[in-house]
Amino acid sequence: MSTDLEQTGRDAIQQGSSSFAAAAALFGKETRADAEMLYAWCRYCDDVIDGQAMGHGASAVDPAALQATLNDLYAKTRAALAGETMDDPVFAAFQ
Repeated sequence: MSTDLEQTGRDAIQQGSSSFAAAAALFGKETRADAEMLYAWCRYCDDVIDGQAMGHGASAVDPAALQATLNDLYAKTRAALAGETMDDPVFAAFQ
C-alpha cells in the first residue's frame, strides 16, 4: 500500500472529522490506514454531491447536473473496484 495513498486518507479524516479521526486512532496501524482511506472516499463522494469541501461551505448544486455527477462517482467507484488504474488518489485509496 502506497504511503501517499495512506496520507491521502489520513489528511481527509484529520480535516473532515475529528470524531472519526479519534475513533480510527483506536485501530491497529493497517486497519486504521484502511479506515482512513475508506473515510476519504466517503467524504469525497458526499462533498461532491453536496457541493462542499470537507463537509463545509455548501454551494448551490445544479439539480440537473446531480444525476450526471452521481453517475460519474458510480463509474469511478466501479472502475476502482474492478482494479482499473485510478488517477484520482481518493479512488486509488479506495481500491
